Amino acid sequence: MRTLSSIVETEANKITDHVNSKVERILEDSRFNKEGVPQKHDITYGINERNICIDQVIIKRAQQRYNESVGDGVKIADSQCMKFYVNPKEATNISIDDVSVKKQVMHRQKNEQKSLKYVRNTVVHVENSKERYYLNALDIVLNGWLKEISKVVLTKLVMNG
Repeated sequence: MRTLSSIVETEANKITDHVNSKVERILEDSRFNKEGVPQKHDITYGINERNICIDQVIIKRAQQRYNESVGDGVKIADSQCMKFYVNPKEATNISIDDVSVKKQVMHRQKNEQKSLKYVRNTVVHVENSKERYYLNALDIVLNGWLKEISKVVLTKLVMNG
């Protein structure tokens, strides 16, 4: 007889297998190999005709207003305003955070020796001005899942342009 734990584990493995096969199919359809590497190095991905940069005139005006407002304080140099600024409304932010906390015990015996145990988790945040996604994976770095979760993030980006 199967326990509830084994049923949950079996179903989780089926879901993981399905997601992995879908990720591989989408990557291959988008000219990547199964590992997420572009099949041709001369192909550009995600290039469109829209201008996603903030207009240089707007940046220059903001710099002037700021520099006037600080008086003798630290000013923004012209060289800093010549950099490439992406419009935040058009940007996608991705962050990967490893979370490691001490596992706490409900009750401890009086003379019990403390052994430090940790719970590790990795959370991937993908967000832009329209949508926000959180991917959660246990122990990604220790079990080599960073590569796998990176393929899932790449697939999401490819699917949404």
